[in-house]
Amino acid sequence: MADQQDEKNNGVIGKMDKLIVGAIIGTAIGSVVGLTLAPKDGKETRKNIASASKSFLDKHEAEIGTAKKLAKETAIGVLRLIRNAVNPKKK
Repeated sequence: MADQQDEKNNGVIGKMDKLIVGAIIGTAIGSVVGLTLAPKDGKETRKNIASASKSFLDKHEAEIGTAKKLAKETAIGVLRLIRNAVNPKKK
């Protein structure tokens, strides 16, 4: 029984690591896009960002779906860990 709980906890931690790496990569991509597009005037910049965003979303639809699912599963796992910590089950 304890082994199963350990496996679940390790899975949640591994998912959290992936989520953090994804956030870091997203930040890096956003920074590069921002720096690349910044010298243009506001209207042109907004148009380019909208176009690049749509292109990115279309190209990475499957990965985005996976990231959403992973984020949801991670949030549920964290919530369960918190609940178990606050209200441990009596044996």
